[in-house]
Amino acid sequence: MQLHADLALPADVDSTQLAWVPSPAAGVHRKMIERDGAEQARCTSRVTYAAGSVFPPHGHPFGEEILVLSGTFHDEHGSYPVGTFMRNAHGETHAPGSVEGCELLVKLRHLTASRVAAPSISAAGRLVVDTSDTNPAWRTLPALQGSLRGLWLGGEGIEASWLLEAAPGSQFALPHAAGVPPAGEELYSVATGLWSRRPPGTSDTYTAPEGGRFFVKVGHLAEVR
Repeated sequence: MQLHADLALPADVDSTQLAWVPSPAAGVHRKMIERDGAEQARCTSRVTYAAGSVFPPHGHPFGEEILVLSGTFHDEHGSYPVGTFMRNAHGETHAPGSVEGCELLVKLRHLTASRVAAPSISAAGRLVVDTSDTNPAWRTLPALQGSLRGLWLGGEGIEASWLLEAAPGSQFALPHAAGVPPAGEELYSVATGLWSRRPPGTSDTYTAPEGGRFFVKVGHLAEVR
């Protein structure tokens, strides 16, 4: 399947308008925001688990990132309430599910071939981040208008993931690595379900009339597999 698969093109998707489609596991459905490939695909999706549903053990070559949007997610390592961010490294496997039901934002294959080959990536394990207000790593970021704060969720080199929180009426750009031309960026609004992608060499200015939280990924589109 190819859906907004050309990373050289900008894309904007209102995920609230997408249909839920079944996955290979009973009780697990997906809204496919962007996708390049079959079941082992580079993709961004909203995923919902019905209460008691599980996905068989599987791996995610080139990495996986998960943000819990509602409910409680679990795997063999523990349980993860709403707001938890998880980054599974290249080569990691897990058996995910949910006792009470949950919804996730999921990115697969966010790592490029050269980054997987880097010693720091190949040795990296899984990372779990509590994104609640009690996390002391939240910090103020520059905004073009209004106010913005950010929580760094992990990354390697110019590739990084953030959770941003903007005050109502704020205008902002995404936090790329200093001194490096933008190598692609994505933004997902937790409140509205809107998703935007801008290709390498470009960046954008975003507005948040109602404020809210945004999952952001930057620097990961410079190499296309």
